Amino acid sequence: MIPPARAARLQQLLSSRSKKTKVSISVSADLLAAADELAGKSRRSELFERSVRSLLRRVVRRARHERELALLNKHADSLNAAAVETLEFQSDLDDDE
Repeated sequence: MIPPARAARLQQLLSSRSKKTKVSISVSADLLAAADELAGKSRRSELFERSVRSLLRRVVRRARHERELALLNKHADSLNAAAVETLEFQSDLDDDE
């Protein structure tokens, strides 16, 4: 699981739009050919940028879901007890009718 501070930093970076920076990466020839087939050579950078942003958004979303699930699990007993109490109260009201 990604630490909350790191996920927050990733979210902050994804939310901002900074100046473009040239980079050099190595990818397999087949991957490059597939990217060019999909986007064309002139839009290759846009495809890679969108793909990385999409991956990072999924990572941040997964980290958030894991934190929320951990909180729910931590408080499951008290949440379930409250739900049972509410259902019993509603049942008592239905019996009165």
